[in-house]
Amino acid sequence: MLVNLFSFYYLNKKYKNPDRSVKYISLLHGTLSSIIGLIYLMDIISIKTQSFFVLYSLDYIICDLVIYSLYKELKYERNITYFHHSLFLTGVLLYTENPYLYSRLIITEFSTIPLNLRWIAKFDKNKKLKEICSIFFYISFFLFRICNCTHLFLNIKKDYKMYLLGIFLVLNYYWFYLINLKLKKIYLNFY
Repeated sequence: MLVNLFSFYYLNKKYKNPDRSVKYISLLHGTLSSIIGLIYLMDIISIKTQSFFVLYSLDYIICDLVIYSLYKELKYERNITYFHHSLFLTGVLLYTENPYLYSRLIITEFSTIPLNLRWIAKFDKNKKLKEICSIFFYISFFLFRICNCTHLFLNIKKDYKMYLLGIFLVLNYYWFYLINLKLKKIYLNFY
């Protein structure tokens, strides 16, 4: 435990920018957790192996909440992070009850990879990489957060997990709506 907190401490000491540091930690978490979720769904690893990465995700959530609470520079996305992470924490706590559901939801983190790479490209003032990452972010968000979660929601057993998934799905629809508004604005300014 505390892997993410030590990573943040090291990165923040190096970059002196908590926003950049949390993006690197999120990139690492998104990459590891989504790949592990996918290979669990492909029946390549056991539930026992995946459970180690679920603990890593729990560490990530707790550390991220602490970091967002302590650094005023992160205030701009604090509330949405609290909301998203509370849903994420619920998913982690329900892991042993339904590892398949957890795995289908954790692969949504694939969209976090190009999102964080986009942020990093922005920090590095690499406009070309930022544009490429934006395209991959849009595609991965649509596939993993909209299509995957909608399919899961439509086929889930009618119980309390359906409502939790519904809240997560509505959050993703809202984010996708905002992404499309931004895309529309860029498109209209281009022409």
